[in-house]
Amino acid sequence: MKKIRKQTYFHRAFRPIFASLLVLMWVVSDVAGQTEAKRIAQELQAVEKILFQDPAVASVRLQQLIAGYPQAADSIKSLLYLKLSTSLGMTGKMDSAVWAVREALRFSPDDHIQEAEALRVLAILYRLQGKFDQAEDAILKSLRLHNSLPKNSVKKSITLQEYGSLALDQLNYAKAIALFVEALEILQDTALQDAHKQITIPKLRINLAEAYMNSGNYDLAIREFELARPILDSLGDREGYVRTGERLATMYVSAGKYGQADTLLNKIYPLAEKLQNEEMQAYITLGKANLQAAQRRYAQALLFYRKAYAMLTESRSAYILECVNPYLKALAHTGGETEARQVTSAALVTAALKSAQPATTLQYRRNAIKFLWRDLTPSGVQSYYEDLLQLSDSVHTDEKRKADLEARTKYQLDRQKEFEAMLQTENTLLKERAGYKRSQLVLSIALGLLTCLILLLIVLRLRQRARSQADQLGAQLQEIQFHKDRTVWAEREKTLREQIIQQQKALLAERIADAEHLQAQLEQLVQEQQQSRREEILAQYEKAKQEQAGIEILMSQFNTVYPGFASALRRQYSKLSLADVQLCTLIRMNLTTKEISLLLHIEPRSVYVKKYRIMEKMGLAEGDDFEQLIFSLDHDDPA
Repeated sequence: MKKIRKQTYFHRAFRPIFASLLVLMWVVSDVAGQTEAKRIAQELQAVEKILFQDPAVASVRLQQLIAGYPQAADSIKSLLYLKLSTSLGMTGKMDSAVWAVREALRFSPDDHIQEAEALRVLAILYRLQGKFDQAEDAILKSLRLHNSLPKNSVKKSITLQEYGSLALDQLNYAKAIALFVEALEILQDTALQDAHKQITIPKLRINLAEAYMNSGNYDLAIREFELARPILDSLGDREGYVRTGERLATMYVSAGKYGQADTLLNKIYPLAEKLQNEEMQAYITLGKANLQAAQRRYAQALLFYRKAYAMLTESRSAYILECVNPYLKALAHTGGETEARQVTSAALVTAALKSAQPATTLQYRRNAIKFLWRDLTPSGVQSYYEDLLQLSDSVHTDEKRKADLEARTKYQLDRQKEFEAMLQTENTLLKERAGYKRSQLVLSIALGLLTCLILLLIVLRLRQRARSQADQLGAQLQEIQFHKDRTVWAEREKTLREQIIQQQKALLAERIADAEHLQAQLEQLVQEQQQSRREEILAQYEKAKQEQAGIEILMSQFNTVYPGFASALRRQYSKLSLADVQLCTLIRMNLTTKEISLLLHIEPRSVYVKKYRIMEKMGLAEGDDFEQLIFSLDHDDPA
């Protein structure tokens, strides 16, 4: 289940920056001692109060400030542009926000404090735009500046937290865990005194719990959630306390700890009522429903599902499908066909399906077909199952990639534990060796200055030889490890290929079974209807097969003329599925949208939707020329 949030990520990610920028602004104004700087600082305080309520107005006022003080110091201009980038980003104007950050970097002072913060803001903007490489480059530059600055531990930990969130977006869970742990170690330093320390620690623990959960380490995720909740309680953050409790209850259910989940949900629900947060109450109710469903108590679960569905519908929640999918499963077990039809026909559910993830859509369509198949025509049933197959191919590819990443994360975590144990043993040996050398030095001093000098030369020689041997041994161990890793990956690659072959066999068998099932339904309909209807259906079925054969012939002819087009497309954009490559090929044939929709038996609007999803997978922006890119591919691999 997704996080319950009333504020966007953009608001939460930039909140630590605002306080630090305000402090920096006052420092600049005090050092300068100028009336103009103080006046700008006062106006910035006024902008801060309306930034979250109305970022568009705040953006206009900041632009007026920049235009009204053209002779202001560079440090003040840098702060103004940095604030402007924040307000522009909150209004969705990402390109303008990036421009404002670059202006802030241009005017940043020589102390590098504002430059490091500006680079962090730039990384957040790039991350929200999906430009992960550019975001990583900016965040690394910010970290290098933080390492060169004194007394910047909290800001450095916040930057590490942002770097870890970037790694989570890239599904690199091991890297994200390592970065979150490093940030926590910095903040847990008892000598560190900062006003934002206690506020940042629970956020880091929640992020670390999410990383553990995504990598399959549910026990560690539960531990981090349990550690974060008392801190949020002590800070008086009731909303964060309840949200974290809801996530922890979900983890308890996943781990089979039903009693703990039930106790926690009953505890946080009254707190959500006091906060008057109906969406939060709906998700807690949904958690109770999922708890009952996990124990196969579907009749009791339906009571909670109905209540949660009504609350989410009333609040027009965009996450309504998170309730609808388990709701339909419970109705399937209790025979609530009429109620299920009402849910599937709801306008809010239909709207949510348009922007849902493929896995969520696939789950919904699998649940809904149990109640909708009687109302569909034979061609509608065929189209429905074709969509299911396409969604299944896409989701299985994503699930396989995620499973591979989880295995790689587990392997990297195990390697990290072994490396830490080796470092601990080495440190112990070094301490023992250092003690022995100190004893030798004391004895050498007692014997005299001449003896001390001779022994010192001997010790230095031994250390040099030990280092040389250690370097040689390290190089040999690295070479051995490299060969081992190469062998392991070769075996994994072989296993992966065998799994792919088995999956293809299973998919082929499933498609054959679906075709036989469709043929059986057609024969049943033929027996129930008149002879004229039978001939019409069979003619439509034969026409569909001929059109499918026509598409395959058309694709074969195109591949004969342009054999390198499909391979070049898959090589440059590995995220594209076979259906995506087929649609790109039809576009490359210069077919119109209407012709493509007739060939694929879909609506013209669906062609535009598929094209937009392909552009997202290829990392193209809305302004990029998709057709020009498709037509340029055959220049790289001519026929």
